[in-house]
Amino acid sequence: VNLLPGEEGYDPDAVVAPAGAADEMAGRAQSKRGTQSSLEVAKPIPKASVRSTPSMDDGTSAMPSNVNHSMHVTFNEFLARYEGLPEEWEHMNQQFGVPYGSIPKSSVPGYDERIPSVLIMMKRNLVENNGRDQVGIFRLAPDRDDCDFVKNQINTGQFDSVEDVNVIANLIKVWFRDMPSGLLNTIDDETIYKIADLPTEQVPSEYHKFAEPTKSLFLWLLDLMAEVVTNEAVNKMSAKNMSIVLSPNLYQINSANPMAALTMAQKIADFTTKMLAGRLREKHGYDARI
Repeated sequence: VNLLPGEEGYDPDAVVAPAGAADEMAGRAQSKRGTQSSLEVAKPIPKASVRSTPSMDDGTSAMPSNVNHSMHVTFNEFLARYEGLPEEWEHMNQQFGVPYGSIPKSSVPGYDERIPSVLIMMKRNLVENNGRDQVGIFRLAPDRDDCDFVKNQINTGQFDSVEDVNVIANLIKVWFRDMPSGLLNTIDDETIYKIADLPTEQVPSEYHKFAEPTKSLFLWLLDLMAEVVTNEAVNKMSAKNMSIVLSPNLYQINSANPMAALTMAQKIADFTTKMLAGRLREKHGYDARI
């Protein structure tokens, strides 16, 4: 407002900006602040100056309070299952026929890689129910309905135990048979043929060359088989018998030629027999009759 001489507040030294100048100056100041803001954003912000607690318009904290944890999921290694899963996540307990990388695993002394927890659980159930003393263990077929029932229990996280050791022994075979890719399919045919014809004492040096996780998983299985074989006087399961009943579950034969498939099946049985004999001698000090 321009004041005339004699009016209250009149200052003869004041410079009156022309019309529109105030708006122009305000724009320049805003522009300057905008430039400064951009530069400040580019500078690193000291950690001490960071504040992570948001607030509402009325000044109250926007952080959650009175939180109620309605779901608490844990993995029970002993029973090889997730507990506390909501119904829509129950598929996480699927243990048969899923990719090996998706299977929960546990550390076992003596093996470089972890072993599927479900196998450890089934072996424990087998041992606790004196499966090593069962005549024909791993060879005798259990009731199919009983086997399917227990398999479904394991796949849905509801399994606790089963008294029939033939059911759990069969499910160990089924677990390997249901693998998306056979355990021994990772080993080239040339190596399989070579080991099948080697003297027993030369076998351990060969299987220690296997890549992981095949090496640890196969050695774990061989040790389980060895624990049965070392009690063959009671259970009648020799190294050859054990290899014959286990080997068909370890290799997926893709040949359309029946004769080629039969030849490969026999070679896998010979390979498994030789591997088991080598493991029995190296770790268990037992000379298998093969």
